[in-house]
Amino acid sequence: MAVGCRENTAEFIEKLSTTGHEVSGIVTISRETADRNQVPTWADLSAEFGQQIPVYVASSYALDSATDRAHLSGASGDVGFCIGWQRMLPDWFLERFRNGVFGMHASATALPDGRGRSPINWGVIEGAESLIAHIFRYNGQPDAGELLSAPELRIEPHDDIQTLQQKARVIFVREAISHWEQLVSGSPSLQPLRAMTPADRVYPKRSAEDGAIDWSWPSKQITNWVRAQTRPYPGALRTSATAPSIGAKAS
Repeated sequence: MAVGCRENTAEFIEKLSTTGHEVSGIVTISRETADRNQVPTWADLSAEFGQQIPVYVASSYALDSATDRAHLSGASGDVGFCIGWQRMLPDWFLERFRNGVFGMHASATALPDGRGRSPINWGVIEGAESLIAHIFRYNGQPDAGELLSAPELRIEPHDDIQTLQQKARVIFVREAISHWEQLVSGSPSLQPLRAMTPADRVYPKRSAEDGAIDWSWPSKQITNWVRAQTRPYPGALRTSATAPSIGAKAS
């Protein structure tokens, strides 16, 4: 089963389907729910896949409504994949999958450092030259599950947030296919993350208001700022601002 609501979700499902890897169901949200939650690049997965794959359109983005729980409590599967879904998945939903639900967190440093929101955007802002594409099994805590793999994702000078998200999707598809038999059978080799320390950062959520440029910054920093916030995000703002805090320390 696939959980997601964005264009990269659609690309992931299409690639799996065209390579003979069956997707048994899709959980997504409506355009109205996406608009309320400011979801970029929402995709109508019902229209695109509904004739071939059962699609459930959730009433809540967090899957916390009584309707969602009643419908999805009867779902089950060998393994789930989460891509293009910017919310935690509840424990009761994770438990519906015999071998777990897997997702990706691509950040500039090895987890648990760099947990949190918008890690690819933050990596570009920080001037990282590569990201670690952590493929991990969800465990009910943000970005804290056991690792399936952690391939490198290079950031080239011409890359921006859109091309990097496309690269991340390609890596996720590749890793899902290469580990398919182990994931379905329940025998993947997983590695636990080290314990989190007070020195580890947790990236904060970014909003459109966070895009203001401080023109006192060096040109390279401004360039990275713009690269990190171009389409599908609202973009950088041509106003003066104070540089934001890059990451909060773990409490």
